[in-house]
Amino acid sequence: MKTTKKIFAAVLAVMMIALMIPFSASAATDDAYNAFIKGKNGFTVNVYKVATINTTTGEYTDIKGGVDVETALKTWKSATGNDSVALLAACESATFADTDSKGNHTFASDEDVYNFGTNEAGVYYVKVTGQPAETSVKKKGGALFALPEGTKKTQGSEEAPIELKINTGEVTVSKEIVGGDIDATHTTASAGDTVTFKLTASVTGSKEVPLTEYTIHDNLSDSFRDPAVTEVMVGSTKLQEGTDYTVDKTNLSDIQISLSESYLKAAKEGTNDFYASSDVTVTLTAVLKDTAVSGNTATDNSNSDSLTYTNTYGQTSKPGDDTVYVYTFDLPVFKYDGTTTDKTGLGNATFVLKKADGTEVATKVTSVEEGSKGKVTFEKLAAGTYTVQETKAPSGYNLNSSEYTVVISTTGVITVSVDGNSSEVNQVEVPDYPVTVPSTGGMGTMMFYVGGAALIACAGVLLFRSEERRVGKECRSRWSPYH
Repeated sequence: MKTTKKIFAAVLAVMMIALMIPFSASAATDDAYNAFIKGKNGFTVNVYKVATINTTTGEYTDIKGGVDVETALKTWKSATGNDSVALLAACESATFADTDSKGNHTFASDEDVYNFGTNEAGVYYVKVTGQPAETSVKKKGGALFALPEGTKKTQGSEEAPIELKINTGEVTVSKEIVGGDIDATHTTASAGDTVTFKLTASVTGSKEVPLTEYTIHDNLSDSFRDPAVTEVMVGSTKLQEGTDYTVDKTNLSDIQISLSESYLKAAKEGTNDFYASSDVTVTLTAVLKDTAVSGNTATDNSNSDSLTYTNTYGQTSKPGDDTVYVYTFDLPVFKYDGTTTDKTGLGNATFVLKKADGTEVATKVTSVEEGSKGKVTFEKLAAGTYTVQETKAPSGYNLNSSEYTVVISTTGVITVSVDGNSSEVNQVEVPDYPVTVPSTGGMGTMMFYVGGAALIACAGVLLFRSEERRVGKECRSRWSPYH
């Protein structure tokens, strides 16, 4: 009897063990979940398992990525909601072993969806490990999610649609004028003025696809001299010349501002914020030469820019999106004889040009050469208000004391105001009039003659009367009874 009971107990135990196997298999199947990852065209991702979730207790086990990830994971677990900022940052900085990878995928289009297979409950991190060569990454971040979806424990659906946090755009480079008097791409200036330009280029590349070269080119026209790079910024961080970047001004038509090898190496290592920034800005100044082209045509004193960068895909050059223009104008002055109907030009008249605030710009003398007699030009002026005044008249002519107020518009139109009258002109015209001298034999001369004769006659009469008195006195003295 005892033997029968032992045999029955053994059989029952075997049956119970056999019955447990399918239940365990079924439980394993129930704890397998899918994640569908939507990416960006040309980007490559790698999926890492950060930790396993106990579906009963909600506890994390087998944590990967190091101490910072483990600490952030605990904070994430105790936080209200599903805030994963700190944990995502810890994962972005962590190093995961290849054995922790659950798969990788390069997206063929923006509509491509990657299912990295069925996996057990846990916390997963999607890391962006590659990007297209022609893409500017304005903002890049992987994804962090738990399976089952929507919780740190076990609630939720069995399928989790995951979308990467990537903001992309086309690589661009642009140029503008700082403080221009027309708009961001047009201004006026006088010869000798310093013009300030700002170049802006997209940050491209990433720590996973690092750059080995990044050069912004400024293409100055021959109308400028003395270029100087005054500031280079990556995002809100000011870089140091020599350490972070170099400037090559050997060819003024291709000034090169290049990030240094050490700076790009630090960017790859994540010790600076280059790849986390959106753009690089360069501030550059140059002086307008007195040989600049006058006028406001489309190509006058134009400048452009470009960007060159090199990564594992090779070298790429991007032309600038904007061309900037600096206009400068001439102010002709004509001196003429106001008594002539054909406005005969007068040479050797001196004029002074001043700004509205009284600052003297230049002093010039009108030409004496035939064909240009009476003409002089104040060259290479910015738009603005000026005064023109004659300071020395030609020989034999009276000085014109009037002050001519001149306004040069941003399109080069000249408006002159004098003695309360204003008009648009091609040149400032200033009349002079001869000095008035009485003609020989005229009434004026006769008056001098008559006056002189009268004075002589008066003098004679006075002399005669004086002599008469002297003689009479002597006679009286001779015949006096007392003599």
